[in-house]
Amino acid sequence: MLLSLIIGFIALTRQTAAQTPAQTPADSAALVTSAAAGDDVTGSAPGNIAPFSEGHHHGWLFASPHFDVNAGAWHRDGTTDAAFRMHLQYAPGFTEKIEVAWDLLFIPARGATPTVSAVVQLSPLPEHARFYANAGAGLITGHSANGDRLTGWVEGTVAYRNVLHDVAAFAQVGHGTGGGNRFEFLFGLAHPLSPYRAAHHKP
Repeated sequence: MLLSLIIGFIALTRQTAAQTPAQTPADSAALVTSAAAGDDVTGSAPGNIAPFSEGHHHGWLFASPHFDVNAGAWHRDGTTDAAFRMHLQYAPGFTEKIEVAWDLLFIPARGATPTVSAVVQLSPLPEHARFYANAGAGLITGHSANGDRLTGWVEGTVAYRNVLHDVAAFAQVGHGTGGGNRFEFLFGLAHPLSPYRAAHHKP
């Protein structure tokens, strides 16, 4: 099951990158303007997309997903280890406040198998402000006392989208449901990977 999730995760991001450049005629025209002048409501450089964001919402059932790569430090129970994460995020087309995120978290010091999580989260701040925050709940692997089964998961994230090459500094706290789980912290930097350039987000 884990292998299937990883393969599907990668296939979705590759398909998104191939389909991103022109979602609508209006988007195609806006690309030229955005690339030259930037988007005055985003946390991105001109023509680019900031981490922890989605694609064009309006007129779509779901906004196009965005793929970020993260690197930093994972901390639990007084132990800190290096961590690498692949973060996929998308949202329903009718709102900019509800998001869905899929994460693959690799902690080399704790083995080669990544932790997989799926979370529905609420993001109350303006969609492309410099500051970003969310709180959500979902499911995660690797946190069950009865083998590698899915376990409930709650988390919260805060981030600052830097003007420097669309890098965002972030901190996340999470906790698995059920006995034996502890608070976990992830501190790191995020950079958008796919799609890196997208149309203006205004309707």
